[in-house]
Amino acid sequence: LPGTHMPKGFDMAPKTESTKCSICLKRKPRTGCSQEACFSCCSDETCESHKEQRENALFKELVLKGETNVQKRVKQKQKCKLREKDFVFVGQTIKIWDLDQFMANPKWKDDAIRKSLKRKARAEAQQQSKRVKPSRNRFREVVLKQWEEKCLTEA
Repeated sequence: LPGTHMPKGFDMAPKTESTKCSICLKRKPRTGCSQEACFSCCSDETCESHKEQRENALFKELVLKGETNVQKRVKQKQKCKLREKDFVFVGQTIKIWDLDQFMANPKWKDDAIRKSLKRKARAEAQQQSKRVKPSRNRFREVVLKQWEEKCLTEA
């Protein structure tokens, strides 16, 4: 109205949307919030305008804690696997087998000894085959061996 003296900054128009949060006065409030507050300050659990943000925040917390359904299923599958590279602390190691129990079973023990002797004989044979003797010496050894076998069979 002309002639009325209004203080500076006073507005007669109704306030439809505030530009700052009514609690912290820092952030812009969400449109439709019952408290006209930002997400951080809104304490109304049933606030429809902040519902999606609350769900996203809850999901982020679950992901960081490792408690989502997908992460739980992956943990269940990984419990079955043995991957030593993932052991970080000494307390995380496990005993796979015990030497005393292995040696107590005669079948396993005999099998291990037999394989060990076979492997040792194969290694010795490879070493001998690597040493090449001069052909004259080899010829003498073959002739002597055959002569000794012939003498033993005749006697």
